[in-house]
Amino acid sequence: MKINLLMSTIAATLMLGAIAPQSAEAEILMPITYGEGLWSLDVPDAETTVSAYGGRLRLYDVHIAKMIEYTQYLCTRPRNSPEENGSRIKSYDWSYSADRRKADMGDFTITCKMAQNLVNTYGLGKPEATTIIHSEVEAGSKRMGPRTEMIPILDIRGDEIGEWMNFTSSFKPR
Repeated sequence: MKINLLMSTIAATLMLGAIAPQSAEAEILMPITYGEGLWSLDVPDAETTVSAYGGRLRLYDVHIAKMIEYTQYLCTRPRNSPEENGSRIKSYDWSYSADRRKADMGDFTITCKMAQNLVNTYGLGKPEATTIIHSEVEAGSKRMGPRTEMIPILDIRGDEIGEWMNFTSSFKPR
């Protein structure tokens, strides 16, 4: 019984992001929320400058990549929202916070053109499960639980890692 409790505690701790991932297969929690026209990436990590997967990429680099990946995904989907008057959205506004919303990492605007250029530069790899949570207002006042979408990730590797880190260092909040 004690062993099962210990294993459950360890699993829960890993799921909450209290222990940094040690391999490329480890999951980094990056839930995305949407409400009032703003996309938010709210990560549990208190320290975003540590290695994401035991390599050179930092958690910050991976978080920025997630916002780019999801923006590109949104930009390629048909939009039928009445406020858009049938035209395509050209950019998405993001709020990024860490340490369970204790650390405001800034607000970013990511254009569809920028997202597509980055996808053209780095390519897309395998899809990754991404948790999306809509606010009650955006869900039409219906309680909607989180949903998971499979979003292709940027294929950043080798010499491109340094280039990506240069990009994320220069990509400043507005």
